[in-house]
Amino acid sequence: RLALFVGYLAIPIQYYLVYRGFDHAFLVFIPLAMFLFIPAALALSEKMHRVGSSMTMIPSLLILTVYMPSHLLMLKHIHFEQFDEASGSLILFVIVITAFNDVFQFTWGRTMGSRKIVPNVSPNKTVEGLVGGLLTTGALGYFLRFLTPFSGLEVVLISVGLGLLGFVGDIIVSAVKRDLMVKDIGDSIPGHGGVMDRLDSLAFIVPFFYHLCFYLSDRL
Repeated sequence: RLALFVGYLAIPIQYYLVYRGFDHAFLVFIPLAMFLFIPAALALSEKMHRVGSSMTMIPSLLILTVYMPSHLLMLKHIHFEQFDEASGSLILFVIVITAFNDVFQFTWGRTMGSRKIVPNVSPNKTVEGLVGGLLTTGALGYFLRFLTPFSGLEVVLISVGLGLLGFVGDIIVSAVKRDLMVKDIGDSIPGHGGVMDRLDSLAFIVPFFYHLCFYLSDRL
């Protein structure tokens, strides 16, 4: 319970760092500090049953459900010299691209999909669905380029890359659910599972997009 308390306490601290725009502290707090504090709390509890798996699982869950999604709000602290609306519009851009990428891949897979990619992990994922989804996501990104400071070609390439990351994030979470023998991570959204079942792609896409924008902000 002490370790879980430390884990829950990390959530408001992480988002406070996001709110203040403390870039370095935001980046290292959970991956470094929590990977030290949580195992220490578990060791101090002196309850050794499954302590090794808990030392791995609790920090990993913090990474997936808190650290990675919190990059979305850090986009508000990125500024491009030639693009005044970057902070809010970049958030809108990455959310729309992520949501529609899932829809596009699902639709293409249902209508034209035949060759399965990872049938033992996610039986509905097909080559046709992935390729069609990525191409459609790239086209959508081009039409949404006004939300970004990037050129047409740049935003197409970025959108395709984000779509591919969304696919990877989806199959990673699907593999975890297979291992745990559960269909959905939660049940807070009737008929669609839990919140993380809808945010798995976003959790993997947003950190990449944030660091890409952070790197490019000094060059555009």
